Amino acid sequence: MRAVAQERERERNPERNRERYGPKAPGGDAAGGGCLAAPVRWVVLILVVPVRAVWDVLVAALKGLGKALMWLAERLVARPVVWLCRRVLAPLGRGVARVWRWLVVAPVAWVWRWLVVTPAAWLYANLMTPAGHGLRWLLHYLVVVPAIALHRHVLRPVGRGIAYAIDAAAAGLVWAWDRLVVAPLKLLWSYVLKPLGKGLLWVLRMLLTAVGWVLHMLLVPFLLFWRYVIAPVWPVAGRITRWFWNATARPLGRAVRSAWRTVRDAFAAARATARRTRMELRAALFGGPRNPAPGAARQPAGPAPADAAAPAVDLAKHGPEHR
Repeated sequence: MRAVAQERERERNPERNRERYGPKAPGGDAAGGGCLAAPVRWVVLILVVPVRAVWDVLVAALKGLGKALMWLAERLVARPVVWLCRRVLAPLGRGVARVWRWLVVAPVAWVWRWLVVTPAAWLYANLMTPAGHGLRWLLHYLVVVPAIALHRHVLRPVGRGIAYAIDAAAAGLVWAWDRLVVAPLKLLWSYVLKPLGKGLLWVLRMLLTAVGWVLHMLLVPFLLFWRYVIAPVWPVAGRITRWFWNATARPLGRAVRSAWRTVRDAFAAARATARRTRMELRAALFGGPRNPAPGAARQPAGPAPADAAAPAVDLAKHGPEHR
């Protein structure tokens, strides 16, 4: 299509083509075209030129059809519509507007003007305005003026007196609070409580320091003695104590218990003999049975059963390593 357009441009403007491409040499078409010039021309003549001709015919037909459609639209649609608007709708609209204006708007305006606005204006000018002025005068001279006088000559002086009294009382209370409470408390805090607190704090700090130093001086040697002396010696001392208990203290305790039982039995027999003798003497002197009632005399306690062997005390279990 581009080649066809260029060809048509050359055909239409030969002078321009001559100026652009220069004058052709004689025999240039035959000698300068080459071996492809003739086939290209035949292809152009067979394919491009018919297509171009058909395209031009279609364009011309479409242009004519468009003009015909525009003419028909103008003659059959636009002109009738314009004529209808000018000759029918516009006069009809103007007539309806006039009828609406004379039959609706004008009567409503007349009624609104003469039956609403004019009576309202007359009522406002001749009744409401004088009544309003009278009410304003009454309100001014019966309410506003007495209220202003009351406020100016009664309420304001009373309020100022009350405010002055309140200010004076508040100032007195503030002065009394400052002089009777705050100042003594400041003096008490500055010259009594604060130095006393600092002194007590210093004394408490010194006491804590001294107690800490004493505890350090006492506990550290004790802990060292416990760790390096008692803790190693405690198991050996426990074994020695257990051996002494089993080998010496337990037999000695058994012997002491046996001797005590013998002595106790002897004392019991002596008490029974003394009691019997006393009863016989009483019977001889005062009369009565010489022999006491059976079971009356206290029988000496028999030998107590042998005590069970006391368990050996293992002192090694109570050593520091078992705590």
